[in-house]
Amino acid sequence: MQQGRRSANAVENCGTLATRIISHSRQQSREMKRLFGEATATGTCTNCADQTPLAEHCLLCAPCLQQYRREVFIKPLLQQMQHRHKKWKDAGDPRGNELCDITLDSMRVETCALTGMPMVTAPYSHWQMSPERKDPTRGYTTDNVCYVILELNHANQMTPAKVDFAFTSFSGHPPYDTSELDCTAPRRGQCGAVTMPVLQRDNPPKVRCNVCTKRAGVDVWKPFTDFAAATVTMGSCKSCKAVRNMAVSGPWRGAFSNILNDARLSARRHTRKVGDLTLDQLIAKLHGQRGLCFYSDMRMYSRKGHWRVSLERLNSAVGYTDANTVLVCQEFNVRDRSGSPNAPPTAGGGWSRPKVETVRTFMKNARMQEPRCQWNCLNKL
Repeated sequence: MQQGRRSANAVENCGTLATRIISHSRQQSREMKRLFGEATATGTCTNCADQTPLAEHCLLCAPCLQQYRREVFIKPLLQQMQHRHKKWKDAGDPRGNELCDITLDSMRVETCALTGMPMVTAPYSHWQMSPERKDPTRGYTTDNVCYVILELNHANQMTPAKVDFAFTSFSGHPPYDTSELDCTAPRRGQCGAVTMPVLQRDNPPKVRCNVCTKRAGVDVWKPFTDFAAATVTMGSCKSCKAVRNMAVSGPWRGAFSNILNDARLSARRHTRKVGDLTLDQLIAKLHGQRGLCFYSDMRMYSRKGHWRVSLERLNSAVGYTDANTVLVCQEFNVRDRSGSPNAPPTAGGGWSRPKVETVRTFMKNARMQEPRCQWNCLNKL
């Protein structure tokens, strides 16, 4: 008996849910017909009520249609900023302490704050509008957020000085000499007995760093917190370990070894297309490009800092192969949306040689006449 009642209630609930879905679909259909109904050559815009030629297959005039598409595009951007601010606040991150006062009205910006180029408010497009924080240590506030083209919004933050250096004042860099691109393997030191560290029973306890002791000639004691868990048994503090890693990864060969390891890890995690790229092929690419970025012809550097060498795939849907990869500055290695399954064939977001030349031509013609966003905290290279 109870089972029959439960079945009847389930059927009734399903019928109610189906009625709500149909009602919502009809309401949404009426709204779509109001906005995108049968269009005539001329008529009255349903938004501004002007007697004007209507856009194709739409009951809105061209300006209203552009504004409608813009609002549809920027609303998700605002929601993403608010969602990230909430995550910071819930996690106790200092970036969530400030009030997120971004509104749709404050997002009505037409040109890029760094280049002055007009931004596009359409997904999977070139020169797409994107919010950028001037100071990465702060949250999303009106005075800390500006809007730039998506190509300039990435982890290696572009500043006005870097944009001016790469696009406006750039007049060509001479290529490296062959002697400057030394990729020979470093000579390994002689292996010897490892001296175990000595623990001093203080409060807090201290450990003797063998590397600092050897360099200074006297015992150097450091707090236990200055040692990583993996290096405390070797008697090497974090500072000495960082210096050693910099000496290994700083030259070209060490930088390429790290790049190749990161590429293999990224390919396994995302695309499952590892490729067959080798260290010798990367070195051959460096000599073939003569140390210059494939997109911008700027000099690349092996050590950490600005314009560091990075590995770029020409086709993001293909793995890391010799024919599909080039060397670029890390500032020009951004996420390419063309590899998304929902992206159209002409999707943008990444850099290319024609796009770099487009920005350079635009900025050199403009001659920096229009004022752009100046970041007081990031105005130096």
